[in-house]
Amino acid sequence: MTASNGEEALQIARRHTPALILLDLAMPVMDGFTFRAKQLQDRSLASIPIICVSGRHDAHQAAEQLRAAACIPKPFDLETVVLRVMALAVC
Repeated sequence: MTASNGEEALQIARRHTPALILLDLAMPVMDGFTFRAKQLQDRSLASIPIICVSGRHDAHQAAEQLRAAACIPKPFDLETVVLRVMALAVC
């Protein structure tokens, strides 16, 4: 599933409880930092791991701050995403 902004992503996660979230930090309406804070406050969503996806120069530090399971800096290719997801054994 995809969402066009952080607020929509939070609503989708609450309805469908994904096994993993690919989280872009630069989303409209609600950025990735706010999304993650709200995710961690919601008991039904808090345990869902995230992979931080970002074009920020400090993407890895941001991912650590958010307690992300992994970080994929932009630009990236599909193989990188697949390998990270498989490494987390959620498929």
